Amino acid sequence: MKIQKHNERKFVGIHVIADSIEEYPPKIKVAVSELEKRISKINHVIDANMFYGLHKVNGQDDEDGYWNGVEIESFAETPAGMDEIVVPAAEYATIFHEGTPEAIHSSYEKLYHEINASDFQADPNAWTVEEYVHNRQEKDLIRTTLYIPIKSKD
Repeated sequence: MKIQKHNERKFVGIHVIADSIEEYPPKIKVAVSELEKRISKINHVIDANMFYGLHKVNGQDDEDGYWNGVEIESFAETPAGMDEIVVPAAEYATIFHEGTPEAIHSSYEKLYHEINASDFQADPNAWTVEEYVHNRQEKDLIRTTLYIPIKSKD
């Protein structure tokens, strides 16, 4: 586990909703494909080869689900069917995952275990970020850095 701090970040993404955790991987693949087709319509993209997954453990109703998107410098004319997301500055515990989309949950469990054994605790009200180098993905193999927001234990 590594600890990293990030300043505020802005994203434009496609919202994915599923009834169960098992339904997310195929729906996310569809969102990635849609993002690939429409990325040229997004203004101020920082790196078109970096895709992000965003979600909150305890999000409000309008924060429920998962977003697949790109980081941008500033908001301007967000394409229809996409959302603007601001992720406030935060401190994160990170781990690299390489494996199937379904196996990502084991990497999350490992990272949560390491957080719980440290001087930190996960912040379920802040954005969790998954960072993908888009051209390094394969059909059934993903490579991503997981960022779980943390805060000091009380």
